[in-house]
Amino acid sequence: MEKFLKTRRDESGIVYCFSRRDCENVAAALVSRGFKADYYHAGLDSRERDRVQENFIQDKTQIICATIAFGMGIDKSNVRWIIHYSMPGSIESYYQEIGRAGRDGVNADTLLFYSYADVTNRRMLWERGDTANLDTRLAKMDRMYKYATAQQCRRRILLSYFGEHLPENCGNCDVCKNPPTYFDGTILAQKAISCALRVREQVAMNLLIDILRGSMAGRVRAMGYDKVKTHGVGKDLSFEDWRAYVEQMINDGLLEVVIDEKKRLRVTEAGKNVVYGRAKVQLVDVQEAKRREAAAKKEAKRTRKEAPVGNESAELFEKLRQLRTRLARERGIAPYLVFNDATLHDMVRRRPKNDEQMREVSGVGEQKLRNYGEDFLHAIFEFEKTPIRSSNGKVSTLQVTYDYLKQGKTVAEIAQTRGIGETTIFSHVAQLYQSGRDVDIRPYITKD
Repeated sequence: MEKFLKTRRDESGIVYCFSRRDCENVAAALVSRGFKADYYHAGLDSRERDRVQENFIQDKTQIICATIAFGMGIDKSNVRWIIHYSMPGSIESYYQEIGRAGRDGVNADTLLFYSYADVTNRRMLWERGDTANLDTRLAKMDRMYKYATAQQCRRRILLSYFGEHLPENCGNCDVCKNPPTYFDGTILAQKAISCALRVREQVAMNLLIDILRGSMAGRVRAMGYDKVKTHGVGKDLSFEDWRAYVEQMINDGLLEVVIDEKKRLRVTEAGKNVVYGRAKVQLVDVQEAKRREAAAKKEAKRTRKEAPVGNESAELFEKLRQLRTRLARERGIAPYLVFNDATLHDMVRRRPKNDEQMREVSGVGEQKLRNYGEDFLHAIFEFEKTPIRSSNGKVSTLQVTYDYLKQGKTVAEIAQTRGIGETTIFSHVAQLYQSGRDVDIRPYITKD
């Protein structure tokens, strides 16, 4: 989670937690790491809840760690991300909570953390309390867990749940960006299911894995499980890999967890069909997933060393965001009431130079132009005068090309003056244009 938040330090977001204690602990951990965070739950008095909510609306606090009670009545359009610290109890709740981000039309991100412990914790809580409609709630929770562990486009699953069907994958979720690699896991599944049957379906997941891996731990020997035929048949796999595969078997309906009987694993009819050779199983290759994760980390480390030109747009956005915050505080209003994030992004893209160009920015009407136009035009003008700098702080080669272009020199003249090829100068022109600098590319391209 910290890695996710480090790239979004100045963006507003909500971390939804399962309990009040989680809210307070997560908020404290984030504050200790330098984030502007606070917590919100029903255990606070109304005055404290109002304070936390108002600070969030005013962008004084970037992160709120909250239970599901937070966010329903907040008119804040620039929530940029939602994190679920644990799995929600239903897809309906999840969909409603992630819908509190991106209300201004700008892209927003969601991040869901989950484990099977979330399922058991919620079930125990519900069974100790009001048991009305318990079966329905459990069924909805099971559907949510299947969504979290699914290997299909998540947007299609969500919309399908609510009766809307997409013909194509979204291309944005984790599954679409990293489609899994499957293999024939029939033999692997037969080992696990056969082991569960040989111990009379009386063990939970961890103990089953210990038996498969040939553990001689006291609890294995005490029950005589070191004598069963399947003891050690899966010793070639790590505990973590076995856990991943057994969880897939549970998701595929081959095994089921009997919650009220010490979470023992019971073999389903579908599981018996597999173990007796009447059906095959496709499992996701966890080793391939690990290799992809390692490659992604390596690529992220490499790209961090580079200083992409697009960072300039991010710098201007941050400058405009800070100006928005200052103007909002001077007037005692929420920052998004000055301009929302979508409007700031459009300003960064257009780089307006006068009132007429500012009117073309999405979200800028006559009243806001009168109230704030001059301030934002001045901020953009001042930023445009700032040289482009490379990662070592020196004026970059792009800035040198840009300065020559503003002097009216042609690409050929710049190349000759600098002693480098025209192709390189053309690449500078393209990068300058893409980063939002006021570069006219029409002389270099045809109409087509």
